[in-house]
Amino acid sequence: MKRKTITVMLVIWVGVIFIFFSSLPNTWPRVLLPLIVPLAILTSQGILSTATCIIRLAHAFGFRIHRKIRLNIIIKVCFVILVVLVQLYTSIPGAITNVHSGYREAAEFLAATIPNRVIYYNCQPVLLVYTNSFGLASQMVGDIGLLNQSSAVVIDFIATLSPDYPKIQARISRMTLAARISNDIPINMLDSTNFSGLRLFKADPDRMTIRIYLGSPTSRTPAS
Repeated sequence: MKRKTITVMLVIWVGVIFIFFSSLPNTWPRVLLPLIVPLAILTSQGILSTATCIIRLAHAFGFRIHRKIRLNIIIKVCFVILVVLVQLYTSIPGAITNVHSGYREAAEFLAATIPNRVIYYNCQPVLLVYTNSFGLASQMVGDIGLLNQSSAVVIDFIATLSPDYPKIQARISRMTLAARISNDIPINMLDSTNFSGLRLFKADPDRMTIRIYLGSPTSRTPAS
């Protein structure tokens, strides 16, 4: 198969997948995973073509390359390595970011406000990492059966997609909203839902926040 034919097929592969998922009303990042293979091949073709042009340009200016040393191959490999290193270096500042700052702030609020109580949470479990780091003495529970026994409820966009959300809404309607924390973390857990769940998520005005509700338990905690 000719190289041009392969390139055209790869471009069609990328175009069809990208256009299809871009046309959906709502989507999630992981649907782009099938594009990694064709994009990697097209990128490598572009890098090698650029390296070939550099070699030809060097020949045009009178730089002769000895065949036994095979500098053509060495230059191409070095060029690819240079491009990869540049990409890695430029991606480091963006990769090392504190995207969980909202959950850390929520854990700080809980540690300062609700000591030694039952707290129901329906959110990303990274919250538990921060509550443990702050030494929160309260009992964190995710069992919907303990919802009415909790003194606080912590929810984020995951609660909206939960089948228990009507029960959570009924509970927080009798509680006080104590904190609404901005949640800028990328939404990367929506691939486990269906399209109706995505529409529900999109309709939620508080989907990019972490909300903490306070109130008295409506039933007693069973003795351990």
